[in-house]
Amino acid sequence: MLPGLFKRLGRKCPRLQRLSLQMANLLLVPMARLPRTLRRLEMHSCDLSMSWMARKEDEGALPHLEQLVLDRVPTFEDFHLLRLRCFPALRSLVLAGTYRLTDAGLDRGLRVLSHLQRIEVLGCLISADSALQAISCHLLEVRHIRVTLEGLSDSGLASLEGIPTLENFGLLATTNTREVVTLATKLLSSCLTLPRLRVLELQGKRGVWHKAEMILKKGLAHCQVIVSAAPHKTMDWWRLDRNPQYARKCRRDSLSSSMGTGERQRVMVRFSFCLGQ
Repeated sequence: MLPGLFKRLGRKCPRLQRLSLQMANLLLVPMARLPRTLRRLEMHSCDLSMSWMARKEDEGALPHLEQLVLDRVPTFEDFHLLRLRCFPALRSLVLAGTYRLTDAGLDRGLRVLSHLQRIEVLGCLISADSALQAISCHLLEVRHIRVTLEGLSDSGLASLEGIPTLENFGLLATTNTREVVTLATKLLSSCLTLPRLRVLELQGKRGVWHKAEMILKKGLAHCQVIVSAAPHKTMDWWRLDRNPQYARKCRRDSLSSSMGTGERQRVMVRFSFCLGQ
């Protein structure tokens, strides 16, 4: 059903620019079937095939895509990241919970994506140090960075200091860690070396950043320090199946279809209004 759905969607909304897919099995769906007008694509708890963006028919797919969000896509691997160079207009990339992505894979991938201006590496098995080192080496025009706090040391902060174009830097603390207090002074020193930094965003559980916030706000007069709660995680398909009440609620906003194997597939499709429709 999905290929046909996307085809009808393209006809109904010929100027569609944003599309969000949730809990979708995209193993048999070529990217060429998605509306070519898309500028932002989000995939939450979706499955991709080994040949994603490697089929001949995918050549030239989504020529206007500027923003890509991959949130809890368990089948996304190092070679998938390399294939993102097929999107010439891509400027913003979010990698959240892509557990099969490795340090070496991120380094190789960003080498061919040097035009990115926004990058987020969250909840992966990649440390903050490795992420910042790869970003500082390859993304020469990056303006917005957001990484998970865990694994951030003096080495990572030194890499951060080598990014003169950085305007917005975000840290996500996933646990109530004591690292935050000891990190604050070092983070302050690094941020003072960034001439264009305007926003420092700190996220985590309530109270995690309390002491660090006071230190950073006092020392970064030229920069807006924002402290907020960690974003809610995407509801994975297996949790949805185990929670019938939540499933019924979601089903009102979802498109459901039966696969050839009889397996039930729930696809939540959100899209922006169709301009001119």
